[in-house]
Amino acid sequence: MCAYAQSLAASTAPKPTYEDLVKSTSESWGVDRSIVDEIVKIGDVLCPDAMKLIATLADSTELPVLTLSVTGTGSGAVTFTLPDGKPLTENVQGGWQQTIELRVPYDFNMSVQPTAEGSLGCEVRVGDKVISSSEVDPGTGTASCAASIAEIREAIRGG
Repeated sequence: MCAYAQSLAASTAPKPTYEDLVKSTSESWGVDRSIVDEIVKIGDVLCPDAMKLIATLADSTELPVLTLSVTGTGSGAVTFTLPDGKPLTENVQGGWQQTIELRVPYDFNMSVQPTAEGSLGCEVRVGDKVISSSEVDPGTGTASCAASIAEIREAIRGG
């Protein structure tokens, strides 16, 4: 898989979707798709530089949606990571939601800092699957939610 990732990165041909890569590899090797997913995860550890391109492949031609929510009551500052890796901070009320189309899954972080009376938390979903949720920690005064690329991909695939 490491050698394939390197050749794919060097190729000028259009890049496959991750789903197409897994499907064609599983058919070629005569194994279940879950085996290919596991080999990709192992490749991330064994040859992380070569596997960087695989992590940037779109999952499919349908764009999944990441839904961010601030739960509870009151107001606060929410900070979350945009797909380009830059943080964005907004002042919001409990019940706030933001959706992000995932052209490519990325490591995601979100935090909520209350600024007024109330009880706030955060939640991150892909489709109907909750990936991360948290209430404000009394020690830090912040609720934090995070989702890794692997967790997002698993949720997209219905895991």
